[in-house]
Amino acid sequence: MTGRNFEIGEWRVEVGLGRIVGKSRSVHLEPQVMKVLACLAATPSEVVTKETLIATQWRSTVVSDAALARCVSQIRTAMGDDRKNPRYIETVPKIGYRLIAEVKRSEPGQSRPLWKLIPVAALLLVAPLMMMGTTARPPQVESLIIDAAEVITRGHFHDTEILHASARVLADRLEAGIAMHEGRLVVASAVDTMSPQANANYRLVSRIEARDQNVHFGFELIKTSSGDVVCRDSSVDMAADVFDVASEFASDVIRCVGGRFSLEQLEELSGVPTRNILAFDAFRKAQKEFSTSDHATLQNAIILYEQAIDEDPSFGLAWAFLAYSLELDARNWGAGRIDDANAASQRALSLAPGQPETHYAFGRVREFVGDFEAALLSYERAIELDPDHIVALYSAAELYFHRRDFEKAEAMFRKTLQLDPRMHSAMSLLGQLYQKMGDIEEARFWLSSSVREVPLKIHANETLAVLDIAEGEYEQARLRCERLNRFFPGSYYCLQIRALVSLHDADWPTASSLFSEMRRRWPEDEYAMLGYAQVLIAESKDAEAAKLLNYVEDHSRERVESGERSWHHRWTLAAALAVKGEKYEALEWLDEAAAAGRRDYLWDLADPMFSELHNDVQFQNYISATRVLPTSDAELSTASRLAPTDRRK
Repeated sequence: MTGRNFEIGEWRVEVGLGRIVGKSRSVHLEPQVMKVLACLAATPSEVVTKETLIATQWRSTVVSDAALARCVSQIRTAMGDDRKNPRYIETVPKIGYRLIAEVKRSEPGQSRPLWKLIPVAALLLVAPLMMMGTTARPPQVESLIIDAAEVITRGHFHDTEILHASARVLADRLEAGIAMHEGRLVVASAVDTMSPQANANYRLVSRIEARDQNVHFGFELIKTSSGDVVCRDSSVDMAADVFDVASEFASDVIRCVGGRFSLEQLEELSGVPTRNILAFDAFRKAQKEFSTSDHATLQNAIILYEQAIDEDPSFGLAWAFLAYSLELDARNWGAGRIDDANAASQRALSLAPGQPETHYAFGRVREFVGDFEAALLSYERAIELDPDHIVALYSAAELYFHRRDFEKAEAMFRKTLQLDPRMHSAMSLLGQLYQKMGDIEEARFWLSSSVREVPLKIHANETLAVLDIAEGEYEQARLRCERLNRFFPGSYYCLQIRALVSLHDADWPTASSLFSEMRRRWPEDEYAMLGYAQVLIAESKDAEAAKLLNYVEDHSRERVESGERSWHHRWTLAAALAVKGEKYEALEWLDEAAAAGRRDYLWDLADPMFSELHNDVQFQNYISATRVLPTSDAELSTASRLAPTDRRK
């Protein structure tokens, strides 16, 4: 079974190729992940223990249960499975896993005959060999290099700018069209970054010839091994534009190699967002310049989008990407053109309401100005128009995460990771989501996956450090944060975690140094004051400690009584009272913090400030309550409206 293809539900598992193939997509699996899947499929409906899976798949290598859990989670992500409501793999707690979907085996006599995979023309060539008993090889994947279109001028053709733009557009559309073909011909090199490749099967040479004011288009498909022209064509319709010509030429190229270009593909290729050649050329250049991380290239893209709009003011997609680029410029580099971004996003919506990109760009701008409800509606509309719009899925998931609507956020993050299994930012936030939900196994898996992709991922490492502390792995937490600190010395959270570990270890000199550093950088930080007060108490400097604790208590009470609704000052008040030994009032304020939205129960379990409360039933109830998350806006707003006086009545 492990070496033969089989089907699981709607998925065909191609073991030798290391992939699973569904109705609309295929997903490649790591070799070890494929082995685990094949092992589970060998005994469908039966529980396979963790020990059996590890022993048979890793053999002499010593691995932990986490490595196996990672493989199973990757299978679930690839198949779109849900651990809580599984359709494929069921977890049997503390024992192992069970494949619950139907498995169909490919019997030896059921595989498709080789001759059915060979085009008819090729079959005529290999038939004599087959009759003589010689085994024919399956067709090999053939590659194609596209040259930049050649420009030839004869006579008096004056508009050379549009001529060269047409040449770039022709080559770009030819590449796009041939790339749409799902047969055995693939584009080996993009036209703008092309370098000669001796192992390519074909070379496509296109040209634009201007004779006075008439323009002729043509192409030749050349077999690189012999230099022979396989096929050629030229345009004789002077009214044809470059977009239609490129579609026809792409279809001709596919036919030349034995493929077929459907009418739907032709319509899709020629259905460009503008028929203005100069506008399309500027837009295409802008797309290649667009960057979310390099300011100079992003500004180049902005200039090019504006050029595209100057050429064609009705170019909706150019308006959308201009809005998105201006929003990025404002978000990442503090540029002051957010009003222009807002105007561009509204213009894009009016011109191209059926394009998901216009709704996404509008959502980005609304999110930037703080209109989160409108942003979410725009992201959801983009997803409705294109269910696989990965950036809209991620942006919506991130907003739902921050709104604590974890059920929706979880579903969208998982869909995002189905589309891009290596998207480390989605892994990190999904891990943080599970940490807040109390699912430590899933949290550690996704956070670790994110760190494997980007070892210095700040938030993922910080959250892993909190998990380390909660599980008593203080040294691991300290090392994790010290490694981050070497590259990001300004990380508040890591400085806080290292100080917390020092308190646990009763390393008072180090704790004193770290909390003093926090107070130097952030003089008004109340947590630094509370931590330093614990150091002073350990050093028998009770008067100095009392002064700090009284300041935090008074300041926190003042902020709460002024009407502040957030959990922060309720929690710092509880912490100050706990350190002072006023246990019962501290517990009441912890309940207030929970009602106002405090959900970091792991930190509260790990923080030495609350160590004296751990055995109290009320504290245990508080920890349990903070693990049950409100999921609707109504619940959240109700919780945040609860003032201290309301709770005490």
